[in-house]
Amino acid sequence: AKYQGYFLAVFGTSSVLGPIIGGFFAQADSILGITGWRWVFLVNVPVGILALVLVSMTLHLKSVPHKARVDWWGALFLVVGVVPLLLVAEQGNTWGWASTNSILCFAIGLVGLAAFIYAEYRMGDDALIPLRIFRNRTIAIALSGGFVIGAGMFGGMLTIPQYLQIVHGATPTESGIQLLPLVLGMMVASVLSGQLTSRTGRLKWFPVIGVAFMAVTLWLLSGIGADTPWWQLAVYMTMFGFGLGNTMQPLTLAVQSAVDPREIGMATSAATFFRQMGGTLGVAVFLSILFNSLADNISTAFRDAAATPAFQAALRDPAVLADPTNAAFVKALASGDVSALQKVSSDSSIIAALDPRLAYPFKVGFSASMDQVFLIGAVVCACLLYTSPSPRDRTRSRMPSSA
Repeated sequence: AKYQGYFLAVFGTSSVLGPIIGGFFAQADSILGITGWRWVFLVNVPVGILALVLVSMTLHLKSVPHKARVDWWGALFLVVGVVPLLLVAEQGNTWGWASTNSILCFAIGLVGLAAFIYAEYRMGDDALIPLRIFRNRTIAIALSGGFVIGAGMFGGMLTIPQYLQIVHGATPTESGIQLLPLVLGMMVASVLSGQLTSRTGRLKWFPVIGVAFMAVTLWLLSGIGADTPWWQLAVYMTMFGFGLGNTMQPLTLAVQSAVDPREIGMATSAATFFRQMGGTLGVAVFLSILFNSLADNISTAFRDAAATPAFQAALRDPAVLADPTNAAFVKALASGDVSALQKVSSDSSIIAALDPRLAYPFKVGFSASMDQVFLIGAVVCACLLYTSPSPRDRTRSRMPSSA
C-alpha cells in the first residue's frame, strides 16, 4: 500500500508536468534547429534511453522456466476490438455518429470484443484477462470504478486547461503550471492513503471518500463562469486531486488483494488497462459534449451580450474598428454571418485577438459548455457511490515471505 502511494504520486506528477513541458515546446519556434512542437515526441527518446539503462543496471531477476501458453489470439482480438472504438470516439463528432465510417468502426469493434471474450474463454487461466476474475465482486467493482475514475481524471486534466487557456487567456505553459494544485491534492492523498492503509490494513473507505470528493468538486466546477477567479478554481482543483488520490491507489490494492499472488501482475495490468481505457474514452466523450454544445451556447451568449451597453459601445468604438480583426468580426456580426461564431470551435485564437468586450461572449459560451461537461461527470461519480468499492474492509498480504 505504501509503495503504491509513491507510484501514484509519481504518476500524478508526470501527468501534470507533461502539459507544462509540452506547452514550453509548443510555444518555441525551434529548438536545436527542429520545430518546437516536434520535441513533444522527441523528448521521450532520451527519457526512454535513460529508463532502459537504469532498468538494465538495477533489475536482476532470477528466471524460472515453466510451461505456459501465450494468448496471441486474445491480444490480437483485443486490438481489433479496442482500436476502432477509440477511433470512432475521437472522430465521431467529425464523421457523424451515424455515418458509414462510424457504423463500420462500431461493427468491427463489437466483433473484435466478442472474439476476444471467446478467446479468453478458450484460454482459461492462460488468458490475458481470465474471465473468472469477473465473478469476484471486488474485482468487478474495482475495474469498473477504475474505468470511471480514469475518465474523470483525464477528462478533468484536459478540460480544465481548456478553460484556463480559452477563458482566462493562459498560455499552454501557464495552464500547465496552474494545474499544480490538482497534482498537489493527488500526491498528498495518494501518499496519505497508502501510509494509512499500510499501517491499519483498511482501505474500504478511501475510494468512497475519494469518489465523494470528485462528485462534489465536479458539481462545484459546473458552476464556474467567465469571471471565476483562479484562486477559486485552484481550491476546486485541489479537492479534485484529493479525490483522485484517494481512489486510484486503493482500487488497485483491492484488485491485488482479491487474487492469488501469482495473478497479481495480471490483476494490476487489468486495473491499469481499464483505467487507461476509461481515460481515453472519457476525454473523447467529454470533448464531444463540449464542442457539440459550443455553437449554441456561444450564439446564446452573443444574443444576451447584444443588449448590454458595453458590447454596443465596443461595436461603435472607433479604436476597436481601427483594428482589422475587430472590424472584420463586427462586419460579420452585422451581416448575420454565423460562421464567425462557429469556427471558433476549431480555432480559438480569435478570442485573444479581439477586443475584450467583443471576446467576452465567447468566454461565456465556452464556460457554459464546460459546465455541462463537469455536471455530467458529477452525475457519473454520484452514481458510482451507490456501489461499494470493496466488500473487504481489510487487506491482507498473501505474498510468501521469500517474495
